[in-house]
Amino acid sequence: MQLEVESIKDRVIDFEYPSLALHIKQNRPLYIAAALTVLKAYAAHGDPLMLTPLDSFEDWSWRVREALVWLGEEDPVAAVNYENDGSGEIASAFLIIESLSNLKLGGSKDNSFRANDLANWATGNFALRDALEQAGCADTNSSAKLGYWLRAHKNRIAGGLKLISKQVNEGRQVNKWIFVSPTNGKSA
Repeated sequence: MQLEVESIKDRVIDFEYPSLALHIKQNRPLYIAAALTVLKAYAAHGDPLMLTPLDSFEDWSWRVREALVWLGEEDPVAAVNYENDGSGEIASAFLIIESLSNLKLGGSKDNSFRANDLANWATGNFALRDALEQAGCADTNSSAKLGYWLRAHKNRIAGGLKLISKQVNEGRQVNKWIFVSPTNGKSA
């Protein structure tokens, strides 16, 4: 569709429902009945599509998504853009952290580290600070914020590394973190 205007701010659009939110609120029972009818019809037809579910949305995929595709609507998952899911930034952070843990702890039995270690390393390392910030860490100087960030990425695989947590002293001390190979579970 060509807008036929020089600037997008100059466009004039006449919507069928100028206040879509108000229209939906006024017709809510109609829309709920229609949605439930579609779901019931799909459940009753007895031949599930068995589409590959979207990770972490399996129930939604099996119920709502499959019903929409069965109706002939476009697959909502087709609109998901996987190009910038943040995994590149997380992979960069993982690789830098793993490299620093090897450098700083290379002489120890394993290269496990605590959030506090990471905060100390980030203080003097611009590349680490930048990688952590790009990967979503709110404050690279705070061991608490780094701990939240590490827990948010626990068991995540990025850059060929899997971040795992090691309980210390049966959970009575702060957890340690280590990168392992996602295939064999051995220290990376």
